[in-house]
Amino acid sequence: MVAPKKTRMSLIEGASARQASFSKRRTGIFKKASELCTLCDAEAAVVIFSPGGKPYCFGHPCFEAIMEKVADPGNPDNGYAQHMAERQARIHDLRKQYADMLQQVKAEKKRGDELEQMTKAETEKMALWDRPLETLNFEELMTLKSMVEQAQAKVAKRFQELSAQDSDPSASTSGNSGEALDPSATDAEVTDADTSGNFHGSSP
Repeated sequence: MVAPKKTRMSLIEGASARQASFSKRRTGIFKKASELCTLCDAEAAVVIFSPGGKPYCFGHPCFEAIMEKVADPGNPDNGYAQHMAERQARIHDLRKQYADMLQQVKAEKKRGDELEQMTKAETEKMALWDRPLETLNFEELMTLKSMVEQAQAKVAKRFQELSAQDSDPSASTSGNSGEALDPSATDAEVTDADTSGNFHGSSP
């Protein structure tokens, strides 16, 4: 069995290598602190500053409450209970939001599956038109028969609509302009035009 390689405890050369090692070991420290709190029902707070001066914090059950408890351990009303109540309220709200979003995702997924099934079924139906009849089974023939009957019904309905339009007498007379002659008019009511182009009606 090969013994694990020991890490030399000295400053890591190179800023990028140092940052990579810091991120990896910081995650490991927080994980160990979380395991300690879970296994032993302990409360813990950890603060680590990166080489660039950025702070990273871990706290269980709440970092702020632990800090106030450390700052004033003799005060029973140091805000710990309030922090815990606020934390539990935030957790409850986040869980509710997560549950609502999960329900929406499930509903959208179900809708997407239904649309996909409908699209697939319509595509398969349309593909029946291009396939030879000899290659269709009984179920496919029945589906094609239903599609043909539906198409025939639509054609017949459209044919009746066009026939009704052609038989309508108002359609053939539309668009004609002109004044109708008054059948009660007599020849005596109209005189010949004079040379100026004016027409004169007879005296009543």
